[in-house]
Amino acid sequence: THKVKKGLKDLIETEAKKPKPDWAKMEKDAKEFTRLISLMEKNDPPKGPKASWIKLCKEYTQDVAKVETAVKKKDAKEVLAAIKALDKKCDDCHDKHRP
Repeated sequence: THKVKKGLKDLIETEAKKPKPDWAKMEKDAKEFTRLISLMEKNDPPKGPKASWIKLCKEYTQDVAKVETAVKKKDAKEVLAAIKALDKKCDDCHDKHRP
């Protein structure tokens, strides 16, 4: 989902920046993005406590759902704002759980 330039997050962001986004493709990608992220909490954290992992994963899933909601509204500015908000949350989880 987060592979640079090829992951769903970047694909959605790139499409939202176009003058005429392909909303059908974005909606499909956003739905899959939400689905995949929602599965993260089922994994064990690479490091750190499981309770923190679950909490952060749930919060991240809610934030990814905001991207999907913005896509469904066909609001490119809201999509980009939601993705920007996602990017700000990465460090908190990585600091606690990334090996």
